Amino acid sequence: MTSTLTEVEASPVFVDRTGRRGRRLRGLGWVFGFVLVGLAVAMISGLLGMQSHAPGFAVPDTADTAPPGQYVNAPLPSPPGKAARSNPAP
Repeated sequence: MTSTLTEVEASPVFVDRTGRRGRRLRGLGWVFGFVLVGLAVAMISGLLGMQSHAPGFAVPDTADTAPPGQYVNAPLPSPPGKAARSNPAP
């Protein structure tokens, strides 16, 4: 069998001879670039303008306000339903 397909010469699919499409895309690129630069400047100025000595968050008082050092040698709690036995201190 012989092929009946003929080779087609490669040609551009779309050619804008006026250059309008290129100018429009270049203009949109500049606008997009200015917006990104503006956002970057706003972010950097926000980071540089922060107060470094801002007060910390206040933690509300809880029912158990014992310091952590108190629990180092504390006896373990007894399981539910069993009487609490006293552990003598070593």
